[in-house]
Amino acid sequence: MSDTNPVDQMETDGPEVRDIDRFIAKYSHLFSALGIFTALTVFALNLPLKSVGSFLSGLFLTMTILIWLELWSKFPGEGGHWRLVHFENLITFAIMTLVFYWLVVYVRVWGQMLFLLIWLILMALVAAAVRKWNLFNRIFGTSPGEMKWLRYTLGSVIALVLLVGTLFLASQIHPKTKQVLDELYREFTADTEGQKQNPHISGAFDTGVVDTLRTEADSLARPVPRIFNEGVADSSASN
Repeated sequence: MSDTNPVDQMETDGPEVRDIDRFIAKYSHLFSALGIFTALTVFALNLPLKSVGSFLSGLFLTMTILIWLELWSKFPGEGGHWRLVHFENLITFAIMTLVFYWLVVYVRVWGQMLFLLIWLILMALVAAAVRKWNLFNRIFGTSPGEMKWLRYTLGSVIALVLLVGTLFLASQIHPKTKQVLDELYREFTADTEGQKQNPHISGAFDTGVVDTLRTEADSLARPVPRIFNEGVADSSASN
């Protein structure tokens, strides 16, 4: 009995799929995963605890990007049907729009996650280099599996060094990117602010109504004036 994964075998056997129907059927598992994590990205933003929801949304967005990159690598390099080519361009544009929207609107959350993102990238690069060139065994002249205590100690030291380096990189990158993203956010929300001031602009009346209702609710919730209370008390005493 072969131990080959059926999905891997399906993806490697035969020539490249060049029409949209068979392409979606062949990689339906990737499309399903992409849809699930995209939905989770949006769903997490609506959680009651906004800080946790935004952080989870960032993680789900990262997973969405990874799945999209895997799916993107499956598209034929050349010679695909024109519908498949346009489908590739549209799904790429949709993912890029989602990423752009998330970065611009949730720039503060992204700034908090930037530290973690840089550290994970650096750790992945170092781990890949150590495995590829077998650096530990070459430097210390050991065989695989020997001197585990030294491996763990050295790994912890490297992680701490990268942590310090990540703090420096994040402190240099975040202010500049935040300035750019804040400017983009102001540009995109300028029309919305104008619509709030003029409710007759299409799509803005609902916002004006909500603001008016909130103002009226606040006025109704104010405490009764003291002079009114005294008048009620005097009338009660006279009776």
